[in-house]
Amino acid sequence: FGGDIALNEDRAVAFCTKPNMVGAPNAQVLPAGFIKTAHFVANTTANWVQVTGRLNRAKYGLSPKDGGGQYDMRAVQWLQVIHSVD
Repeated sequence: FGGDIALNEDRAVAFCTKPNMVGAPNAQVLPAGFIKTAHFVANTTANWVQVTGRLNRAKYGLSPKDGGGQYDMRAVQWLQVIHSVD
């Protein structure tokens, strides 16, 4: 529960919106109400997806001072997140 996102990326745990999702064995389910809004964009030509939105930090015990993080094992080495906004 909770914790600083960027400091825990090396031991990340998968979370899904539904239980038993195919391709996500042992993934946990996000708390109800955690995702306030979500917007999904996919570019199948360039092979990328982007999800933006808002979340309710209190549903998972996240600090309001936590700027978030990114966990992307396939990202190119120069790629980085410029800013996370919740």
